[in-house]
Amino acid sequence: IRVHYLSGSRPGEIIKLRPNGIDRSGTTWVYDLGDDHKTAHHNRSRFLVFSRPAQRILSRYLKGEYCFTSKGGRPFTVHVYRRLIARACERMGVDQWSPNQLRHFGLTHYGAKMGLEAARVIAGHSSTQMTKRYAQRSDRDLIAAQRALAEVG
Repeated sequence: IRVHYLSGSRPGEIIKLRPNGIDRSGTTWVYDLGDDHKTAHHNRSRFLVFSRPAQRILSRYLKGEYCFTSKGGRPFTVHVYRRLIARACERMGVDQWSPNQLRHFGLTHYGAKMGLEAARVIAGHSSTQMTKRYAQRSDRDLIAAQRALAEVG
């Protein structure tokens, strides 16, 4: 969940992460999604970038074919990921939220801290119009998301 939040990725992007595809040669790790992302049909490139905090977490998951798998070794699906979050929220007694809300929250945070253009690049949006939708989330939504994120990790 924290790697997902820190990368600003879509849920379907983070669950497909493969250790052998992560370029770890620099201080910032980079993962090229190739043709396996939402806007690939527009001939756009999409990269996930992992800062040091994300690297510290991610380094624990670099052993198998996929970074994030079930106990049986199969890669998560978005549906399984969503269900795991819902179960964790239930166990902790916090409001349920979805992986897409985590992306919204992360991009809103990046927009506030680094500006709309930086959030646009992290999100992989072609224009700031789409990114503005993330940046205009209400304070109530942000507070609720932050509390849920703090409870999880």
